[in-house]
Amino acid sequence: LSAFVRALRDRNKPNSIKQRLFQVRIAMRIMCPEADTGWIVRPRGRSLDEWFPTPPKRRDPPDALELLEWGLGLLAQAVPDLGRRRSLIAYRDGLIIAVLASGAPRLATLAGMRLGVHLTDDAGEYRISFQPPDLKSPKWQSYPLLPQLAEAMRTYLTVVRPALMRGKYHDGLFVGGAGDRLTEQGIDSMLRRRTPT
Repeated sequence: LSAFVRALRDRNKPNSIKQRLFQVRIAMRIMCPEADTGWIVRPRGRSLDEWFPTPPKRRDPPDALELLEWGLGLLAQAVPDLGRRRSLIAYRDGLIIAVLASGAPRLATLAGMRLGVHLTDDAGEYRISFQPPDLKSPKWQSYPLLPQLAEAMRTYLTVVRPALMRGKYHDGLFVGGAGDRLTEQGIDSMLRRRTPT
């Protein structure tokens, strides 16, 4: 078990290691129900929380202007090389972060955005609109996309999105790696991956 934990430490966070040890205990209780397995989750009489303290999570919400600058920065870095897939994805990610910063929709709402339904173009002015079912709220929301994002959205719709679609067709606004709609889980993973540690 000590060797197993040493191997886990190289690539896993404290919570993941604790979960693995709980899983080992469950497996041992199935294989040997009569055996004492409590030591697995209390090695040397100490709790796993003592062995593997979890760093406190940041609780303060990030400032919207910081998020917007972060998104705009990703967009600017990606623009010079939009012929490469990595840059296309970075551009998409920057736009998602900027849209989150400017309107703060839920991730599920963002993932469900559809062209012509949630994002409309009225003579070059993009508008984002959500109905109550999109928001889990009785209120209807509609607001213009920030002016500084209009050109970025135009580039996304005419250059980036078609390249990411890989010949597929759907009306989802944000596109995942395989050309399908980007899911809520995909957006969550992207944000975790992009967030500085």
